[in-house]
Order: sequence, then structure tokens, then C-alpha cells
Amino acid sequence: MSGSSRIHLLHVEDSKTDAYLLQRHLENTDIQIYLATSKKEFEYYLHNHSFDIILCDHYLPDLYSNEALETVRKMDSVLPFIIFSGTLPPGTAVKLMEKGANDFIFKDRPERLIPAILNAISRCKLEREREQMEKQIRFSENRFRKLVESSHEIICILNREAEIIYCSPSIRNLFNDHTKVLGCAIGQIIDFENPVRFLELFNECKNKKQRIEDLVYVKLLNSVGVFRCILRNHLNDEGINGIIIKFRDITDEISKDKQIRERDEKLRAFYENSIDGIIMAKTNGIITSANPAMCRMLGMQESELIGQHRNIIIDTDKDRVAELLEERRKIGKAKSELNLIRKDGTVFPAEVASSILPFKRDGRKIEKTATIIRDITEQKENVRQINDTAEKLQYAEKIARIGYLEINLKANTVYCSGEVSNILAVENCDDLK
Repeated sequence: MSGSSRIHLLHVEDSKTDAYLLQRHLENTDIQIYLATSKKEFEYYLHNHSFDIILCDHYLPDLYSNEALETVRKMDSVLPFIIFSGTLPPGTAVKLMEKGANDFIFKDRPERLIPAILNAISRCKLEREREQMEKQIRFSENRFRKLVESSHEIICILNREAEIIYCSPSIRNLFNDHTKVLGCAIGQIIDFENPVRFLELFNECKNKKQRIEDLVYVKLLNSVGVFRCILRNHLNDEGINGIIIKFRDITDEISKDKQIRERDEKLRAFYENSIDGIIMAKTNGIITSANPAMCRMLGMQESELIGQHRNIIIDTDKDRVAELLEERRKIGKAKSELNLIRKDGTVFPAEVASSILPFKRDGRKIEKTATIIRDITEQKENVRQINDTAEKLQYAEKIARIGYLEINLKANTVYCSGEVSNILAVENCDDLK
């Protein structure tokens, strides 16, 4: 029926008298009548209005009922169509019913009309509901099939004997030939490295409703694949009557996880055994960790540093620190020389290299800072000693150029530089005694 509870009826009739009689017969019902007296009017109403039922005379000057029925069925396969005519040639009614007419009523029996209209509309409603349900089922089945066919995961349904009653096309990734799959035991199709373990999972699933999950290893052509196996019991579910098993290939994930663990172990070894101090902190300066070398350098425990601001270990003026932070903000890293404070209050010079490191956590991008610190106290002292030695050498060189004479009267000794020997024309200092 149309959107409202009122019935919209198209009456195809060229006789004004018969049309009037029908209107009088239906005037106390909730039926609105539209009258088409020609083929042109019939086609206009059909294409521009929505009707719940059509009553059609067998013969109009330019339109026969079988032609009208064919036009209607091309547009709508279930719209009620009733032949309402005075007479019909023998066998015509049967032929029209075979082509899709819902009923045939003679005009001299109008008492049958209202029950026939209501019955036809009710059957039409049920038919439309059935079509809609079938459409939804086809849509769901098609969507399920497309999802399964396009999935890289292997999906199987097994009966109680572990025989395959359904499998996704992706199961072909496990072997190269065109082996028959349906009806075969899953152990004949998938070469489990440990088939006993898989059967244990399968039998456990038969007795439980909860999802069961474990890793299984499958022998492939040139390697062994690691699959996450997920089993769910649907043995008593109509339409499935089996155990659904999903195999997800996680071989690459396992390999990547192994590589990440190895990398983390290397980084951890470097972090723990580095002779330089390393501090990890948030971008706001709050310390989150410190390696053993850093703790020894400061004379503090890591627990004393975590949660503290970096300023507690910096003795350098704020402007110099601000320059370092600004440079790090612009290019992601910075290097400078700062004075740091130990727990006992002593100050020491340090070479500081700080970088911003991006991380991902729970899908969010976060940033941390990594700062490598090297105590350069000894280096500074070595430079100072080298500078002192250089100054002494420079002073000694100046003395050597003007000559040097030393007389010890008590010891009766004389020492002179080469310049003095040349000036006094003596071979050695003893000649001067």
C-alpha cells in the first residue's frame, strides 16, 4: 500500500456509467479512485502516481487488459491487478491469471470486489515483505562472501569429525595444487607441525561455548608459518552447525617482534653499560629515567632523579640553557657545554648533547628527550696542564735566547746556557770558574 492507510486505486475504464457505479459502490470505504479512460491517461497515472491496486476493464478502444497487465508487470512484479469486466472471451481469464493478474470479477457481481481488493492488497504486502527479506538475506550473504573472499585470513567451518564443510578461498595459500578441500579432514589439508595440539584445541572447543585461541605452526613449502588460531563453537546454531576456525598469519609479526626485542636488548645494553650519562625526560623537563653512569656521575639514585625537573642538576645560567633548548626545538637536537651539580653540591663541567625522540603510545604521538652527558673535568684539567706546559716552554725559549748564567758560590759551581758560552768564547761552564 502507499504511505497512508487510504487505498489508492486506479480504475481503467472508458464507460462513464460503469465508472460511476464503481464509485457509488466504494463511496463508503477508505478507497480513493483515479479514473483512466484511455491508454494515454493510464500510462500517465502509472508513471506519475503511486497506487495500491489497479482495476482494469478487459477492453478499451485503444487498450486491452493483457497489454495493460504487461505494462504494469514491467514496472512492478507484485502490484495487485484485477480484471473488472462485463464479459471475457473463453479462456482469456485463465491466460491473464497465468501472466500475473490477481483476480477476475464480473461487473454484475460487485459484492466480490471489496473482499478481492483487500485480499489482493494483503497478499501484495506479504509478497513485498518477502522480497525485502530475501533482498536483505542476499545482501548479507553477498557481503559476508565478499568479506571472506577478500580477507587474507583463512576461515573454515568444521563438522564434529573435523571435516571441512566450508572454507575461504585464502586456504589455497597453504598449498599449490588444486586438492579437493570440502569434505576432507582439516589435517589432510593443513600440514600442522603439531597436529595433536590442534586436535586438542578442536576437542576442547566442541565442549565449550567460549572462544578458544592459541598459536599453531603450519608447514609451508619452504618454511614454517605461525598462525593465530581462533575457534568458536557453533554446532547448535542453525545454518552453521559446525565449529568456525579462523587462521591469522602472524609470521611477519613474530619476526618483527623478534627484531624489535633484539633491538631493544641492544639499546638496553648500551643504555645500561654506557660510560656516558644518559637521561630520558619529558619535553617539559621532568626526568623519567637515568642510566647507571648518570647516577654515578651525580652521586644519586635513579629514584631520586625520576619525577624531578632537570634544573636540579644544572648550575649554568638560564640564558645559556634557554639557547640550548631553543636550538633543540628548532632542529630536534642541540649540543653545548654546561656546569652540572652533584648531590654533594660540587660543580663539574659536562658536555651535553640532547635530542627530541618521537614515540607512539596507544595510537597517540608523544615526544621525549634523550640527553647524553659526559663529565669533562679530567679533560679540562688535561687542557689546563697542557696550556701550563706550553707557557713554561715559551718562557724557557725566551730565556734561552738572551742567555742564562747561574753561579753557586757555596758549592763553587757555575751553570750557563749556550748563548753565554758563545758570548764569552768558552767551551763549557767549568772554564768560567
